[in-house]
Amino acid sequence: MDRVRDWVLRLRPTAAESDMPSAHLVARIAMVRTDGTAMHDHAISNFGLTNVATEDNNTTTVFRGQRPSQ
Repeated sequence: MDRVRDWVLRLRPTAAESDMPSAHLVARIAMVRTDGTAMHDHAISNFGLTNVATEDNNTTTVFRGQRPSQ
């Protein structure tokens, strides 16, 4: 069985440099235990961007977020 999963991250910059950009993430991740059992999926949606930072001498961009409370 093919367990390939997709993810999409859309990031839209804002007009003002000081404003938080708009981000939308949708992901589906296939996982399995190290012994090869318990194959299952996880999904990420409704992602809310809370912080954007750079690390490693500006070579890595880190997006932090959380799912809005329901």
